[in-house]
Amino acid sequence: MYVCGGGIFLFYNLLQLRPFYFRLFLLSMADPSVTRLTPHNYHTWKAQMTRLLMSRGLWSCLDEQQPALTRPFEVLHHRNKMDEAMGLIALNISESLLFHLDGLNNPRGYWHKFETLFGQVNEFRALQLDAELTSLSPSSFPTIEDFLVKFKSLRAVLQGCGKNKADADCIFLILSKLRGPYQIFSSTFYSTMDALGDRFRMPTFETFCERLTREQSKIQQVDASGSSQALVAQNFKGKSKKKDKKKDTSKSDSKPPATPTNPSKGKDSSKSGESTSKAKKKSSETCSFCGKDGHSVSRCWKRL
Repeated sequence: MYVCGGGIFLFYNLLQLRPFYFRLFLLSMADPSVTRLTPHNYHTWKAQMTRLLMSRGLWSCLDEQQPALTRPFEVLHHRNKMDEAMGLIALNISESLLFHLDGLNNPRGYWHKFETLFGQVNEFRALQLDAELTSLSPSSFPTIEDFLVKFKSLRAVLQGCGKNKADADCIFLILSKLRGPYQIFSSTFYSTMDALGDRFRMPTFETFCERLTREQSKIQQVDASGSSQALVAQNFKGKSKKKDKKKDTSKSDSKPPATPTNPSKGKDSSKSGESTSKAKKKSSETCSFCGKDGHSVSRCWKRL
């Protein structure tokens, strides 16, 4: 209830009797998690829009039998909720489809209008979705989780079109597309199935997805440990190379310096060379008196 004296009012009553424009201020109507409705994505839009209406407490506005309200307060509150549901649906529809809402004045009319337009089972659309689901490849996604999310969403849309894909078919389809490190997971699954034979129980699709996600975490851990070991090895090699370089430089520094040449020694060597040449000349002489080598006639001791 309002307290008129001094213009003071309770915030609780404001929330109960808030007009439609004030509720737009409090809540972001167009939710980014909901893709806008187009003629080609009704089943995806329907699932997302249902969750959004439930989260806002507006799903009851689509009931066929609305409660009989007598109090003005309850009637106003119910009309505000109906207006909010209509605005929420309209804001999540592409502008090219808004003309279908002309003449409709309640959210249930909005909902059933698009259900009659796009909710019918389309065989051609179902075949397109089935082909898209079959062509999905885990290598086209950054992680296996992203692949599974896309796979599940397409499967849900396909079920909305009336085409149910069994869990076993989905499991074998995914196993046939696993490559690289996931081939061990695939071969283990098939070998276990062959070993158990009739005792083998096919897991549910959700259980299979959980096991595949755990396999992804194991592969990531192995890759991380391998990269860390490679870094350690590279660092060790770099340190050993630095040590070898230091040893080489220390050896080169420890070599004795080349001694400079002494000019006096050069002169002595030249003198010694002259004396040896003279000695050779003497040794080559032959005495004509005694006939022996090594001395001349003037120095022969026999002649003296």
